[in-house]
Amino acid sequence: RVKGQVMDTGFHCWEELVKKHLMVASAASGVAVLSHTGTCVYSCGLLSTNSSDEEQDWSLFVGIFDQTEAEPQTLKLKLSTGQVKFVVYHRSSSSLYATSEGRLFRLTVCSFPLGLLVCVSQPPTPMPQSIAAVEDLCTKLRSQANTTQTTTYE
Repeated sequence: RVKGQVMDTGFHCWEELVKKHLMVASAASGVAVLSHTGTCVYSCGLLSTNSSDEEQDWSLFVGIFDQTEAEPQTLKLKLSTGQVKFVVYHRSSSSLYATSEGRLFRLTVCSFPLGLLVCVSQPPTPMPQSIAAVEDLCTKLRSQANTTQTTTYE
């Protein structure tokens, strides 16, 4: 599913980019690319919007990096396996890390100039490996932002 405005990544589509940088390395079990307004422009795996009858409430990510540490540190996401509550254990100005109860799922959210990358991972992939892969992709997206154009998808 692709809609909204997002940066041209130099790949044919978000699916190719996500597959190359995250899915092939098993760094993510589910990925969503969101605009800063909360529109999902791409999703796959455990975060696939096509895998459930109910739409994911992506609005919970709008302004997430504007929140302070004192604000609620939990997020509820609807994965293809059901509703999962994540507890945030680290937040910076452009990244957020959280784990579910029992650490069955891990959540990494990174911002880039025109959107957010939301990734869910799970064992056996080590958490540091998942975080590094997501952060690396976001770093690439941030560096491309100055040299690429935006495309509107409907």
